Amino acid sequence: MACGAVTEQPCVPNGCGPTCRAFEVPSARGGSSARGDRADWSVIPLRGELDLVTGPRLRACLDRHLAAGRCRIVVDLSDVTFMDCTTLGLLVRARKEARTRSGAVRLVAGRPQVLMLLDMTGMRHSFEVLPTLEAALAD
Repeated sequence: MACGAVTEQPCVPNGCGPTCRAFEVPSARGGSSARGDRADWSVIPLRGELDLVTGPRLRACLDRHLAAGRCRIVVDLSDVTFMDCTTLGLLVRARKEARTRSGAVRLVAGRPQVLMLLDMTGMRHSFEVLPTLEAALAD
């Protein structure tokens, strides 16, 4: 499957497989995420708290997207209330892998706490960080 290809198959229960259309990553406070696709971008909107506890499921999902040839990924952090360096490390890892396949990882971020983490770690300039999902999906 070429980078950016989108399949129309339903979600695989209990986790994200290469054909999934939605997944849940529960956080310590009940946050979650649901995934969808637009154009030739895979969209992963995340919600709630993202940390060491949610990291393994997010990593597995990102890895499966990349393995399936989906290497144009938009991670929507608009509804993230907390994000630690574990999550940031996973995003950096996914970005690196996507770039080796001529892809990209874009971030949608507007909340001060997410932008502050990106600024404090110097990662804001390493990603395409956009204020809205619509802007992230525009080519």
